[in-house]
Amino acid sequence: MKNLSRRDFLRLSGAAVFAVGMTGALSGCDSSHVVTTSKIIDFNEEGRTSIGTIKFTKCYRAFNEADTVNHNPEQWFVNCNAEITAAKGYTLELDKDSLWIEVDGKKPEQMGIAFADSPADSTKVTVREETVTVDLHTTVIGGSDAAPKKLMGVLNYKGVNVKTKVQDLKDK
Repeated sequence: MKNLSRRDFLRLSGAAVFAVGMTGALSGCDSSHVVTTSKIIDFNEEGRTSIGTIKFTKCYRAFNEADTVNHNPEQWFVNCNAEITAAKGYTLELDKDSLWIEVDGKKPEQMGIAFADSPADSTKVTVREETVTVDLHTTVIGGSDAAPKKLMGVLNYKGVNVKTKVQDLKDK
């Protein structure tokens, strides 16, 4: 093995540091790189982000007794509205994987998302530059003693993550 002089050692270690530094700098040139934003807001507080605004409002639970005709068990209906506006030049394609509610610390497997004034559920809502109200809802199977207690709203879309503080659910 060749003995390195102090000068050669410093030159080689300097080149290695430069190469490592340039790797980090060049990764900033990647056009697919997304800057992430995380916010925690209160219910009824507007969260402003680079993609638009969101405000979670009007959250409640309602108990439905068993319906033997339609074979529906006793269950709780949980609902939350979100007022959303896309930033200028943006169109947001939101679904239950980008906008949801967590009930008692869990994301429901079955959750509906629709415009608040729409009679039908959908799997996706498109939001442009006007403010719209989106209805997020799910059911929790169980009797009157199995009432869901806490709710949190979540938006996770293209590097923007907005969560609400945990809200106590109240009956409608």
